[in-house]
Amino acid sequence: MKHHFAVLNSNEVTLDGTSFPLEALAESLWQTAVVGIPSNLGHDAHRPIGWMLPYGLYLEPQLVRTVGELLLPDSAADSQQIVDAHERAFYNRQQRMGAPFEAPLTALLKSYVTEARRYLYCEAFACIEPGLAQRVFPEITQNLDNKGLVYLADILKTFTYLGQGVFAHKIKPLTVFAHPYFRRSLSRRNNFHFLFLDELLSHANNPHVRIRLRMDWDMVGYAPSVQTQLEYEFWRGPRYDDDIAAITPGLAHYHSSEFERVYYGIAATEFIWEASEESDGKPQSKPRRLHEFEMEEVKDAEVPGTESFGCRYMHAFYDKDAATFEHFDGAIRLYNWEQMAERVGTPMNKFGHGSDYTKLFRIDDPLRLDEKRPGPGLALRDWKSLVTKYMQGNPQVYEYFGEDKPGGTHLLEDVPHSVREELVPYSMQAGDGVRLLASFHALAAPATEERVVTGRDAVTDMRGQQRVVLEYDVIEVRKALLALGADLTIPTDVGFIYAEDGYWNIPTIFHGGPDPQAALNLTVRALNNLIQAAHAQGNDQVISFTLAWAMEDKEARVSALGHVADLAAWLRQVRSIPTQRPAFNKWLGQQESYLNAQARAATDWPKLDYIAKSDGVLFIERRLVDQQYISKLGYAGHALRYELALPASRRELAEAFVRGEIAAVAMREAYRMDCSKTGQDYWLSPHSKLLEPDVKAIVVDVKLAALCWTDKPDI
Repeated sequence: MKHHFAVLNSNEVTLDGTSFPLEALAESLWQTAVVGIPSNLGHDAHRPIGWMLPYGLYLEPQLVRTVGELLLPDSAADSQQIVDAHERAFYNRQQRMGAPFEAPLTALLKSYVTEARRYLYCEAFACIEPGLAQRVFPEITQNLDNKGLVYLADILKTFTYLGQGVFAHKIKPLTVFAHPYFRRSLSRRNNFHFLFLDELLSHANNPHVRIRLRMDWDMVGYAPSVQTQLEYEFWRGPRYDDDIAAITPGLAHYHSSEFERVYYGIAATEFIWEASEESDGKPQSKPRRLHEFEMEEVKDAEVPGTESFGCRYMHAFYDKDAATFEHFDGAIRLYNWEQMAERVGTPMNKFGHGSDYTKLFRIDDPLRLDEKRPGPGLALRDWKSLVTKYMQGNPQVYEYFGEDKPGGTHLLEDVPHSVREELVPYSMQAGDGVRLLASFHALAAPATEERVVTGRDAVTDMRGQQRVVLEYDVIEVRKALLALGADLTIPTDVGFIYAEDGYWNIPTIFHGGPDPQAALNLTVRALNNLIQAAHAQGNDQVISFTLAWAMEDKEARVSALGHVADLAAWLRQVRSIPTQRPAFNKWLGQQESYLNAQARAATDWPKLDYIAKSDGVLFIERRLVDQQYISKLGYAGHALRYELALPASRRELAEAFVRGEIAAVAMREAYRMDCSKTGQDYWLSPHSKLLEPDVKAIVVDVKLAALCWTDKPDI
């Protein structure tokens, strides 16, 4: 599988005015972490593309984001694994969501259904059997038009529109639904194109239009089970005006790009806009100037479970003198393989009507139908918006109307915009504030120790050998704990490195034992003592640390990153981190409030996708100096000396280097350091260079591992 970093949600206001508070983001993360959720192409359940693994909430001033990993298949076996996972997820969701409602719905429908019935949880828990809605509610079928459409005014006599294609009976706790052809891939497994349906139904009380709609006559739902579906993509109706002059008469054919064919499943879209005149036959009457509109998409993909291609079609009449639409309808044209092969190579106005045609909705000017005279009808801007939303998932409609396509490029190369972004993407300065990552992971066997280092790092040295390592200064955390009468278990099967770059990763520390809360509280106190001391000494250092513990059936982790000045201020008000979920959620809210009191950074910095790792660690991943740039390397006494030969293509780097904005510093593998106060191995000494200003760690035996870049060369 290929793993890709992803931002899944945030508390920012979306394009439709929705905002998810931290509490909702935290609850959603808890439900989906570890197990993950399906990821579909274009929100289509029949087009599984990968698997999403949400793992954390990233908090910074004025913003909270849910982050995760998108797993994409890298082989046929991976693809099958994704398909199987999607099927299991669908089945499990159906069982979980539908179980509480099956008995009451079956009881309500017992005189209308047979053993052939089946159940589905979509917008509501529903029972499906041919003609079921017609048997349960025969009154709404008594005035259908000749295409099988119900008049909206008729259905609203006994039903209330709840939104998203669902109608609730005004007395019985039952619902009916719009036709499944209003859904993606014409399938009940998918959501409705509810942006269109909701806007269409918003005209229910408009006296200038009469609306007809095709219903799903085979499905009846249980009203108490209705849930609003949340679906977010950058697809909203543009702010159209009443200008129609820009629409070119005649046939317009828009081919899809390669990306659009894959993502939207559409090969092309055709539009016809033709002018005509209509006379009422009276000698003194002036002919009405009309424009007739037709549009049809040519699909690339079959309707799931069939060998047919379902293409959306629209038709309308526009009265140019009255500046209104007097008629507008939409349908699905189903083509078999042979018909589709012919349709692809034949313009719409030459093909004829060789398809299975299902009309879905119709809008008319009632004055024209009832009194044979034009009325206000449907405004042009409303018509354009309805066309766009009915054709959700087809960017060529925007192109036809002269608007920018939504979404833009979906997959972008992450190209650094500066030397700092390329070489020190984790850079922070005093005043930048604290960054937090709260995450949940699979829980391993509980640790018996009160606190143990579980995090690891890996470095590749100048000989190309990779080593599992920790940063040497992890010993400072143990010394701070020892000063409080506690201890820290540090693994011995790793190497130890230290870099003179002004950055420090404190590895993940897991808290177990008989009282994890007490153990965690003491670790927070020890870290506070260390960071307050570093700040008092005037250290220009950026530190990351991660604390972990068991929370119910998961492992919870909190990772913090910031300059010592900001971490010192933050830790003064933290004091402890709750280990139980309700208290922990409240604590997260308090941290959000604390961060929101700080000014928001002008840019998204440090780079989130560089620092927020899938193991829940805000990790300072150092960038090593390319070996080909190092022309000379050696020691003069104890001082490292090097020369860099940068190619002409790296002029920006050379200039930043000369200005002192970027420097290359040593990353060493530490074998032994001695305590300046006792002369013994610093690892064994009770004294700390951070907690005691007169103590130093004296280098005795180290080996150069690599050169790394830093923007703090004077640390």
